[in-house]
This record gives sequence, structure tokens and C-alpha cells, in this order.
Amino acid sequence: QRHLQAVQELLVFDVNNNNNSNSNITDNCSSLVATSPSFNAAIAACGKAKDWKLACEIYHRMPKECISTLTTNALLTVLANCRQGPMALSILNASFSSSTT
Repeated sequence: QRHLQAVQELLVFDVNNNNNSNSNITDNCSSLVATSPSFNAAIAACGKAKDWKLACEIYHRMPKECISTLTTNALLTVLANCRQGPMALSILNASFSSSTT
């Protein structure tokens, strides 16, 4: 349950802030910015908890520029492990159509 709380807290970070400086982390934790690796870790944590719905929510709320092949693969792995084949195919088809545009 603790990792799901961390995932939900991640969702409230200001992902539109492009400041990648780590200088304020110790001074002001509210200035933390969610990055691709942090989203990937959050999706993986959802997989450990078998919470595929939250994994999908994270994926769909991510800024498009943060979604990588690793991110999509992490979500597909969660969906496969949770036996959500139709949803996995939908995500896969969407990722192929967005990569060709």
C-alpha cells in the first residue's frame, strides 16, 4: 500500500515544470518535477500491486513528451500480468499510430 501512496503523490507533481535543477530538492520538496523515469517507476509499482487501472491513469496523465518506449513497455507488462489483453492491444495500437504521425 505504501508504494501506491507514493504513486498517487507523484500524480500531483507539477509535470509541466521543465526546471530540471535538483538544487531546491532539500530546501523545498514541492519543487520536485516528475520525469520519465519516475513515471516508469510509478507504473512498475502499480504492476507490483496488480493495480492496472492506476497504471493506465498514470500513463494517460503523463505529458506526451515523457512517454518513451520504456514507459509503454512498463504499462504493457502491467496489463499482461493483470490479464488485460484487450487494454494492452489498445495501448499498443495507439502507440504505433502516434509514432507514425
